Amino acid sequence: MNDSLTAAAPQSPALKEPVVATVVRRGPSPWQFGLKALLGLMAVCCVQFAMMRYLGAPGGLGVSLGICGVAFACMMFTAVCLIGSRSPLMEKLDYYGIRLVLAMVVLFLGTLFAGGGTAAWYVASEMQLAVLLETDLGIRTRSIQVYDKKGTYNALHVMAISSGGVADRAGIRKGEVIYFDETQSSFYHRLAENRGKPVDVNVAIGATSGSLDSCPKRAVTITLP
Repeated sequence: MNDSLTAAAPQSPALKEPVVATVVRRGPSPWQFGLKALLGLMAVCCVQFAMMRYLGAPGGLGVSLGICGVAFACMMFTAVCLIGSRSPLMEKLDYYGIRLVLAMVVLFLGTLFAGGGTAAWYVASEMQLAVLLETDLGIRTRSIQVYDKKGTYNALHVMAISSGGVADRAGIRKGEVIYFDETQSSFYHRLAENRGKPVDVNVAIGATSGSLDSCPKRAVTITLP
């Protein structure tokens, strides 16, 4: 009878193994990611523009990619040394490796943008120098090429000349051609670097057709103020 009155003791459920979960931070929103990428690209462009200004486009790209390459090599060396260990640094290598590769891609894109900016800045500065020098000389010209038996030359065809200007006082006349065996940019820079000093230039009459062989030629000395 006691057995019938005795309630069966409830059995406790079997203990389960604890569940281990890794808390993953919420990723940035598209706006945050885009803003960070844009700011990073702008920073890279600024640094690359400064480096390419002094080292040239290939030099600036080479130095920057070299820095990234050294960082990547150091990371790979660290990974090789830590293989088989339980260092928490191993878990972060993928994190840093992905970001380093992303940085190299951004660096390359930034170099392309900076290279375009450098080229645009160079063209604009050359145009500004040409306009400034022609204003100081008192002439307006257009670029042409002339030749003789010795070779081909870059030249400036004088389209207009200001009365009383530097070129007019030197004896240069409308319709004449100033020719030189260097680039037009080098010619302008040579004039700019010798301000206040006499500079000899070659002038030909009637060479607008291209040939110098049958044209009267003379040397004219000009001095930019």
